[in-house]
Amino acid sequence: MAKHTCLRCGLEDRCRVGGLFDRHPWSFTLPLAVFGLSAVCAYPWLLAVVVAAGVVYVVDREHRRRAALAARADWDQQGLLRGSL
Repeated sequence: MAKHTCLRCGLEDRCRVGGLFDRHPWSFTLPLAVFGLSAVCAYPWLLAVVVAAGVVYVVDREHRRRAALAARADWDQQGLLRGSL
């Protein structure tokens, strides 16, 4: 079986472990960036929607992180109280 290598990075063309997008992230992000910029140029209000969705995502992630930290602290405290009785 002949091995075909990528001219850019030298990795094999066919790999059992990772696909093209795993080995070359730019192959997905570059067309996505071009599509996103063209969509924002065509529909400027879309930028406000994307920014609002990003803010909601960041706020939700922070809320989940704080809830997880509080749950872990409660669990540790209960463990300490059970051990001292």
